[in-house]
Amino acid sequence: MMVFEITYRCREKDEDGQIVEGENCCRLRAKEDQVVDLHNHGRYALSYAARGWVEEAIAAVERLQGREYVPGSICDIRLAKKED
Repeated sequence: MMVFEITYRCREKDEDGQIVEGENCCRLRAKEDQVVDLHNHGRYALSYAARGWVEEAIAAVERLQGREYVPGSICDIRLAKKED
């Protein structure tokens, strides 16, 4: 398994009721066969199917925290660590 730190955008209402958009990140585990290694630049990408699953997981986590995930806003995927 590989643990990734994924950066994306989300929205929430501030104290005045205004919608504010900002950047957030979370860590998720993925099997190695779901990951495409773009090692030339030390970057990683997820397979098309895995990216959809990750977006659904992020959206659920953000909803539980009172925020809204901005669909398609994943801007960075970095390897945090590799587990045996």
